[in-house]
Amino acid sequence: MYPYDCVICGGAYDRCGTGQEEECECGGEGGQFCWENSVVCQVEKIVITDLASYNEGIREDLQLDETHMEKLRALKVGDILEGEYDGGGRVIVEEYDPVEFVLEEETWAKMYVVVKVWCASCYYEVKRDGKL
Repeated sequence: MYPYDCVICGGAYDRCGTGQEEECECGGEGGQFCWENSVVCQVEKIVITDLASYNEGIREDLQLDETHMEKLRALKVGDILEGEYDGGGRVIVEEYDPVEFVLEEETWAKMYVVVKVWCASCYYEVKRDGKL
């Protein structure tokens, strides 16, 4: 288990990590391994380690069709996406699956996207208040 740090509330380390369920507000048990599953993430870095084989190599390795490839080509730093946190340092973004959206850089993967993460409830509350 690898909790994330929400940009706003701190996530499992701060909000949930208090161990006080009533203060947690994410519907979990409170504590270090508690977090809101629904997240919003912002693309910080797109890493492709082998540019020469980008189109065919990535497509074959990840078994992506042309629709997936077009979405990947359109993905830009700063894009905001919704997903589910997997508990292991990755955000599952259904429309891009199986591409990995990670909290920290990985040295072994051919292609991945580094993101910063907000709890969905924090992000939408702050956005509604006009502070984003």
